Amino acid sequence: MMGRFKGEMYPPITMMRMTAIIRGRVQGVGYRCFVTDCVLKTGITGHGGDLPDGAVMIMAEGDDETLKKYIKMVQAEGDSLVHVEGLEVPGSKPTGEFSGFGIRRRGHMRIYYRSGDPES
Repeated sequence: MMGRFKGEMYPPITMMRMTAIIRGRVQGVGYRCFVTDCVLKTGITGHGGDLPDGAVMIMAEGDDETLKKYIKMVQAEGDSLVHVEGLEVPGSKPTGEFSGFGIRRRGHMRIYYRSGDPES
């Protein structure tokens, strides 16, 4: 892929999809809000929500480097309220189905941003 300047080359961007299952003290401590802040900082797309066993599930798509950064961020190292005990992250091929990021809570999806929004 050519860059803006003559002869400048960029490596190809590898899009990825990941589904993370986060276990630990992630309920009732503002973790969904924290996850959304991480999304807004990285610009990934996808959705997340609570699982019946108390874990949080996040399905996200983005380029490989951005997803790695996001995964590190959602571990909430050093946070006094959130305590992530486990993070399972199987990767797969992206589908491109997401146009923003939302959190599902009590059966309802709240969209926090859509690609193309002025603030994104």
